[in-house]
Amino acid sequence: MIVKWTKQAEQALDEIADFVLEEYGWDACDRFLYRVQHMAKLLEKHPHLGPIEPLLANRPMMYRSVVVGRLNKLVYRIFDNQIKIVDFWDARREPNAQAEQVN
Repeated sequence: MIVKWTKQAEQALDEIADFVLEEYGWDACDRFLYRVQHMAKLLEKHPHLGPIEPLLANRPMMYRSVVVGRLNKLVYRIFDNQIKIVDFWDARREPNAQAEQVN
């Protein structure tokens, strides 16, 4: 399968990566981005790895999510031959507010 990122997901990832860089430095940011990339590669081979995202379970389309590190969640949808990463959540933020932003 092919993994594609939405603009919303890319922007959220950039914001979190910038925060990690400012607060913890280059090494931590590199480790963080490696974890994200590794999870995206795992999803290519195992698209059902993540459970259905409970905060989005009432939506007509099925969303899944996987935890990256301890503080972030990658939210995605599965299409025929594509995984679309629709958002990247920071677990320290209010989860319901983040769920409302998912298109």
